[in-house]
Amino acid sequence: MNSIPGTVTYAALERFLLQLGFVEGPSKRNYELFTHPSPHVLIVLPSHHAPDPVDDAHLLAVRKHVLENGLLDEAAFDALLRGSEPTAAAQ
Repeated sequence: MNSIPGTVTYAALERFLLQLGFVEGPSKRNYELFTHPSPHVLIVLPSHHAPDPVDDAHLLAVRKHVLENGLLDEAAFDALLRGSEPTAAAQ
């Protein structure tokens, strides 16, 4: 993946993480926490409004954690970047 081909909203990213088995943790004023129980993966996102676009750096960090921990393959995650919302079964 050389560039991010589109805009992903925080709402779409949160739905996607929940589909992958992440659990939304307690939110604080300046961040939101998502954890995956197996393997234990922790993702911290800044506080935001659901329709806001995800910052490229945050999206790439989420992608790295998901891929490195074997939660989804590269093609399925990149489908999210193209604007579609793949299911967790796309692994």
